[in-house]
Amino acid sequence: MTDAQGRCEFDTIFPGWYAGRATHLHFDVHLGFVPTLPINQQPNPSSTFISQMFVPNSVKTLVYTTIPEYLPKGDNPKGTDNDAIAQNSGAVEDLTIVFDETDFPQSLTGDFTIGLDMEGTPVGIENLRGVQYFELHPNTPNPFSDTTTIPFTMKSTGMVTLSVFKTTGELISQLVQRRLSQGDYSVTFDRHHTGEQLVAGTYMFEMMVHHRDGRFRQSQLMIIQ
Repeated sequence: MTDAQGRCEFDTIFPGWYAGRATHLHFDVHLGFVPTLPINQQPNPSSTFISQMFVPNSVKTLVYTTIPEYLPKGDNPKGTDNDAIAQNSGAVEDLTIVFDETDFPQSLTGDFTIGLDMEGTPVGIENLRGVQYFELHPNTPNPFSDTTTIPFTMKSTGMVTLSVFKTTGELISQLVQRRLSQGDYSVTFDRHHTGEQLVAGTYMFEMMVHHRDGRFRQSQLMIIQ
């Protein structure tokens, strides 16, 4: 999980390699992660961006030719300079991990930055907000002190995730996570049933619909007084 600044860190082994591809790691960015649904090889309603990060040629050669556990297989002949996917990415340097080799061979520390343009329109998706599939309406009352109702309309069947967030992006509560058919719906949000005492201020609720034509989201702001 990332912190309020969108940062996270984790420990892992250095990846191996297979024929035909440069050494890489896949990653999948989720907003309001839904842990009960499968994510391996299958779409997840909270999945926002899937891609891969590459290991620099100098680093993969260093590891594969000096660390005993990797010596039997040897160096990967493919690098970012002759990998078709890397070359077609448009900016290989933006998909390459930056390593600090200070503690090698005990460890390597890598940095990688992912920037998401939440206002942009990805290629192939003409309507990012998906208003032809659903509409998320403003909550009532707003502002509110204890409870508020969040109404929404499904124009066709889809997998729905409706969550409440702090404006920093921290997930507060997941109100809906189920497949819904066409129709009008509403859900009640109680500020006292979130596991923490929510102070007065501005929050947001977001609805994501995984439809056969794509994944779409809408959001609204709400105020606790």
